[in-house]
Amino acid sequence: MIDLLVHLFAFLVTIPLLATLLVFVVLKWKYTSSGTAFRKSAQWTAIFYVIAVDLILSDLFQFHVLFFIILFFILIAGLILVGQYKVKGRLLYGRAVDIAWRMFFLIFFVLYVVLAALMMIHNTVTALF
Repeated sequence: MIDLLVHLFAFLVTIPLLATLLVFVVLKWKYTSSGTAFRKSAQWTAIFYVIAVDLILSDLFQFHVLFFIILFFILIAGLILVGQYKVKGRLLYGRAVDIAWRMFFLIFFVLYVVLAALMMIHNTVTALF
């Protein structure tokens, strides 16, 4: 049973686009709103993109960036909290984390697409020469 979960997790990290699509389809069935289903699927699958980008960067440059990703997340959440305090005069920690996590989905989705294309080009050039 553990092996099945490990293989499923590895598959979802390898192809996070498929994970997002599967979660979106399930949530679309549960919620009638496509917007709600997309937001929730983005929040639930953002971790797969973060791990995938870390693994691709580690394969390309032999350097793990997970520590810097965590620091970047804390910085983004802190900036959002400062903005909330200036606009609303109070801090909403849960809302700041949600906004930061959605931003992470967008950032790492783009990074995943770009780095996956770069990885394919790198592997093709390496195989040819």
